[in-house]
Amino acid sequence: MVPPESANSQTTVKDEVIVIEKRKQPVWLVPVLIVSLVTLGTTNSITGKIRAETLGEYSGLVTNIIGQVVYCLSYWSIFAAEWFSGRVSREEFEWVWKFQDDTTATGVKGLWRRLPGCKYTFLASFTEVLGDNLMYLSQAYISIVVFSLLQQGMVPFTLLWSLIFLAVRYILEELFGVAIVVGMAVGSAVVAGFDGGSTSIGMSIVCLMSTMFQALAFVIKEKMFRNYTEYAIQKGYKNTTLDVFALSSSNHTFGVLWVVPIAIVVEMIRTGEDPGKRLSDGFHALATNSYAPEAFTIYMVINVLFNISIYLLVSYGSSLLTFISYKLTVPLTAIFSLISWPIIGATKVTWFEWMALVLILMGIIIFRHGNIKREQLEEENRNLYGNEYLYYKDPMREAVSFVLLQELCERLAFYGLTPNLQTFLKEYLGYTDSTANSYISSFNSILYVTPLISAVLSDTLLGLYYTIVIFSFVYMAGLALLTVSSVKSISQAWMVHLSLLVLIASGAGGIKSCVNVMGAQQFHPEHHRELITRFYTYFYAAINLGSIIGGIVTPILLEEAGFTASFAFPLAFFILATTLFIVGNLMDRYVKPKPQGSAVLQILKVVIYLVFRCSLEKNKVSRGGKFEDNFIDDAKAVFMLLPMFILIIPFCMAYNNMTTAFLTQAKKMNRDTFGWNMPPAMIQNVDPIAVVISSFVIDSLLFPFLRKHKVMPEPLVRFSIGSLFGAIALGCALVVEYEIKSKPLFTVSVWYQVPQFWMIALGEIFLMSTSYEVAFTYSPVSLKAVASAFNLCFFAIASALSAVLFSLCQSWLPDFDATKPTDGSHKDAHYDYYYYLLIGLCLLGSIAALLSVPYFNKVKKISAQRQTAVDRRSRPSSSSSFGESVGATEGALRRRSVASMA
Repeated sequence: MVPPESANSQTTVKDEVIVIEKRKQPVWLVPVLIVSLVTLGTTNSITGKIRAETLGEYSGLVTNIIGQVVYCLSYWSIFAAEWFSGRVSREEFEWVWKFQDDTTATGVKGLWRRLPGCKYTFLASFTEVLGDNLMYLSQAYISIVVFSLLQQGMVPFTLLWSLIFLAVRYILEELFGVAIVVGMAVGSAVVAGFDGGSTSIGMSIVCLMSTMFQALAFVIKEKMFRNYTEYAIQKGYKNTTLDVFALSSSNHTFGVLWVVPIAIVVEMIRTGEDPGKRLSDGFHALATNSYAPEAFTIYMVINVLFNISIYLLVSYGSSLLTFISYKLTVPLTAIFSLISWPIIGATKVTWFEWMALVLILMGIIIFRHGNIKREQLEEENRNLYGNEYLYYKDPMREAVSFVLLQELCERLAFYGLTPNLQTFLKEYLGYTDSTANSYISSFNSILYVTPLISAVLSDTLLGLYYTIVIFSFVYMAGLALLTVSSVKSISQAWMVHLSLLVLIASGAGGIKSCVNVMGAQQFHPEHHRELITRFYTYFYAAINLGSIIGGIVTPILLEEAGFTASFAFPLAFFILATTLFIVGNLMDRYVKPKPQGSAVLQILKVVIYLVFRCSLEKNKVSRGGKFEDNFIDDAKAVFMLLPMFILIIPFCMAYNNMTTAFLTQAKKMNRDTFGWNMPPAMIQNVDPIAVVISSFVIDSLLFPFLRKHKVMPEPLVRFSIGSLFGAIALGCALVVEYEIKSKPLFTVSVWYQVPQFWMIALGEIFLMSTSYEVAFTYSPVSLKAVASAFNLCFFAIASALSAVLFSLCQSWLPDFDATKPTDGSHKDAHYDYYYYLLIGLCLLGSIAALLSVPYFNKVKKISAQRQTAVDRRSRPSSSSSFGESVGATEGALRRRSVASMA
């Protein structure tokens, strides 16, 4: 790698646009410098190998110490010549070596910021000297070609360090190029190990490590260049680019100070011998070994000239030309290594090394091409926009596709896990049916509470993206632990409890409240208004597609390969989902608004003060309270929604039976399907399939027809209809239960369960989706997320009540073992009593919803009045609430050039 663009330029500022004016130079200068760099670079590799062979194990020790002194003297001499010729300004020299004390003009605060610019070279020289020491050490033990290949590790390590310290957003093309380089560099190390034994592979690893430290030094120096440019523009200097020799002279000045201590430490770690003796023996070897003085002198001269040619080409040409010229030395080294040289002879180049050379060069070209495209894009953004959030012209394809894939794979993982959960708990923990069902309901209850926690974290600290990533890793750890716990030889109860009730419940719940919002935020609130509706359609489709795939595949895996395979399948897909989601961020595809504070915490504060003051009105500022009047009014509007959310509990308790009581019922039935004994959990897939089909019919045909004739039912009427469908579903299950009890086991077809699952699906459409609509539509703009979180809390309450009900009804629900059925678990079971109880609750919920219609009309009227007041206050502003929430501005819409890389 080479330093960035440098000093041979002047800048003038005109109308706030910086114009770079290159000084005139002879036309032959740049071609000569290119030829010089390539020739010297190739010669440097050959003479370096010769020098390493003559010095052997002392190569790194001696070369690094003498080299730093020679570099320091050489670069100070060149810097002095530039100083007297006027090429280096006084400002550059003072910035490098003088304390910055003009805090008023520059805004410099703190000791670190006031230190001279050479603080960067102080750090860079340490990592560079360490890298050089390891590089010289390894050079004696591996071939010229392998050494050249391994030195390309600079590319991926530079990418890594620049991601960390410079916050560079690399695009897919750059990542692809780096992946090729990494693969070939690591492959070269492995092949070298096979060819040369453990010493060779060890030294290949040392060589790769050296590139890691050298890349870090490069990135630190790049940081120094950037800081000088920022400082120079701030101070109004004529020259805003730091001279490379000003940097190099300070870098190697500190290198002289670092080199001996580092050499001593490395030798002590490597050999364990007295470092003083090692130093003495090293210099003695330089003076006495055959050809060592001559080889070392020739190498140092070539090496210094080579480094000077790099800096000169950067100054008079460009960093791009320097980069290309520098990389040309790699294949040329391989070609010239075939010649028989003194001391080292000819080097055999294997077919793998030739292939690696070609592929590494291709990877570097791809990487550099991506560099250019990204830099052009960043320049375009700086010049044309300057907005805080930038949107794709087609966000559905460029950004939201990653979010939808994440949701699809996550739902596949979750619904691939739950169908087999009851059977797993019974077999591995020895639970009865009712205990397992209660456990699953508790698991669901925790899952619906954690969205509140993740919402607070994303709103106050992490932001949506990092919240999703962190909870995804928690989720992944839970799935991995559950998979391990399914191996009977090592399975422990604590593994199951930790994975299900802590890791998976918190991970799945944590991302539940964030993924859909993350997807919606990729759309501009004005330009993409219609696409947001389409996104939610696709989002719902991704959920159901994932649930269908997971619900079909994992029961089959359980039957054919066991629990480990059935749990490993969701784990694999969730790892894929998280990887794709992170790749989207690495490609800079997401709009990521910063956390703005959590309304959930504010509402909790209101609740606490409400307990002490016994009145919402008294908490208003106008009444001596601590909260703005408008916020208390908004909080009151949210609290008015809570009685309506209570009405979803009966249906949700019916819904929870799909993976519990309905599964037990399926185990008692004939599952023969065209000669195939279908796993009992597979019948649950009727629900997502019914949801997809029924929602299309209802949303496309029924609801438009009702709206056209102005008889569209109000939300609470739909609540009532949904609860009624829940009662009908339980009635169907009751009829099937009586049919099973009246006949021998395993004779009633499992397909008789289809109506009860279909009725549950209809209830979901009428009640669950409407509850989300109520939470969003009738809540204040500032508290819509809070209302949605409260809505999910009532799902958690329903699951908790289901767990309690299973425990209370345990005597009615005896354990059923399909391999050892008994009359007590079949004839004497009273699932019918349990179903009667739930039918009564659903009917009660349906009636309560109808009786609550006048209350809803009151809430609707207040919401309309509040919205009218908001519209009056916001006029003539046309910005939407969503736009305000993400800080979007007009003109932010653009088409990114990286879009073509999807």
